[in-house]
Amino acid sequence: MKRLLLEALGSFFITFTLMITENDNPLAVGLMIVTFLYLSRGILKTQFNPAISLTFALTGHLHYAVAILHIVSQLIGSIVAGLFFGFVYSQSFSPGMMIDISLMTAIFWEAILTMIICWVSLTTAKEKDPVHSAGIIGLAYIATFSFGGLFNPSIIFGSLASGLRAGIPTDIISSFLLVFFCAPFIGSLLAVGAHTYFHQVRE
Repeated sequence: MKRLLLEALGSFFITFTLMITENDNPLAVGLMIVTFLYLSRGILKTQFNPAISLTFALTGHLHYAVAILHIVSQLIGSIVAGLFFGFVYSQSFSPGMMIDISLMTAIFWEAILTMIICWVSLTTAKEKDPVHSAGIIGLAYIATFSFGGLFNPSIIFGSLASGLRAGIPTDIISSFLLVFFCAPFIGSLLAVGAHTYFHQVRE
């Protein structure tokens, strides 16, 4: 129960940090992720990202039932953050990366960059030093967030929740879900494949 509460709390602050900085400060978001990974004593305890939770479930690091509970907690945290952001600022948060690129290009980059985050998380999963593993994962987030995506399926629901008061055009919701919800899970599957392949090669 404590782990699930920490998942929700971390997801709230990570989502809210991303929203309040308008997805334009990768360092702030990365440091918030590092903070909560350290508080939870490592990536195996909490992931704050449904794509990573799926990655761990598929590789046996996390039981599927536990992974589902983690994902639900992450979604709740992000949605509450979105509702809070929309209420306080009377505006909605709209993700970046959709400007001046095609839908398929956005899906491609969201999946590939999420793959990097999931792969790094999986590689550092058995690190004994939570500070070291949290720092590496934080650097991966900082690097990928520089591209302007979300790489976390729960955040898009926070974004949609922020628009309940201010409003989000209905014609872009389906595109948002394809890019920021579906693509990260594709990235999770790619990370599992890449980790399995290169781990076998290394051995």
